Amino acid sequence: MLVVADPADDAPLPGAQAEGEEVAALFESFNTVYGGVGTNTVEVVRLFGPYQATRTYVLRHIMFTNFHVMHFAGHGGSGKLRLDFLARRKTDST
Repeated sequence: MLVVADPADDAPLPGAQAEGEEVAALFESFNTVYGGVGTNTVEVVRLFGPYQATRTYVLRHIMFTNFHVMHFAGHGGSGKLRLDFLARRKTDST
């Protein structure tokens, strides 16, 4: 699971990092309860703040790691999110 929180250097969003922390902690607690039972573990990658959650670093994680879930806590636009290249990449690799 990839958790990206509060990436904007010029416009920090109050509560975004706290939201990211809560979501990451929730999925990490799954490992405490179910970890070690077969393949029931969740790897959580945290990219918090403008120095960790750069566009390049986030895209690199998305493109080169198989995440089944991504949580984003930050500013967003009203337009359609275009992740067609990810769908093609996943289809090509399977």
